[in-house]
Amino acid sequence: SGGVDLIAEFPGKGARSISSASGGEKSVTALAFLFSISQIHPAPFYLMDEVDAHLDPFNVERLAELIKESSKGQQFIFVSIKDALLDRAEKVYGVFVQDGISRVVAPLLPPKEEESLRSVSLA
Repeated sequence: SGGVDLIAEFPGKGARSISSASGGEKSVTALAFLFSISQIHPAPFYLMDEVDAHLDPFNVERLAELIKESSKGQQFIFVSIKDALLDRAEKVYGVFVQDGISRVVAPLLPPKEEESLRSVSLA
């Protein structure tokens, strides 16, 4: 069968196919591949659904920084529940399901801005 098989090498491990890598290693490799391609052939926007789900906190932070740097010339639309990504977002939209129907609460403040408002308000 066809397809692309990527070979990756992670610290302390030898080079190997990502088909035998952990979920986090697969995510890091796929994201590195995507961002590499975007340096040569940038798209106007990228839409990604929970690509950070298998990443450890260190790599979520690295991804958040990379997105922030890259977003100067491109737009990123992410589905995520990780605070590291939400904290750096310019806009955050909440989505929830009620009675089988998806509902959108928009726009929300990124978590850090919301926390700042809470700490400033005097009750």
